[in-house]
Amino acid sequence: ATANPVPSVTDPAQQRELEKQRMRESATVPVSVMREMKQRYEEDMKEMQRKMAEAQKAAAASEASVRELKLDLNQNSAKLRATEESLKMERMTSDSMLLQTQVADGEKRDVQRRSIELWGEVQDLKATQQE
Repeated sequence: ATANPVPSVTDPAQQRELEKQRMRESATVPVSVMREMKQRYEEDMKEMQRKMAEAQKAAAASEASVRELKLDLNQNSAKLRATEESLKMERMTSDSMLLQTQVADGEKRDVQRRSIELWGEVQDLKATQQE
């Protein structure tokens, strides 16, 4: 017979509490409890290692994604600069052609005006010759 008789308890929480109290009183932990604690500890460690491995994979994937995005950004920036340069060249070409057209139109008007003046002079000369 033991010093503390165990009352009959059906509530699991009370039963666990009574078992804890008995272990404290005996100051020894049964081997089965130690094995169970060790097994839980090992399972928890495996789970933690698995979660850490998943987190490392996710971090590596994120880093790769960031590298790809930076590369895309650099490529797009280069394309944008090239497009801007191309547009500048097109605008300069267009401005140059417009200026040439304006100069040509101005010269054409000058030639037309001068030919009208010369025609008028020729007509004046013909008129004086006929007189």
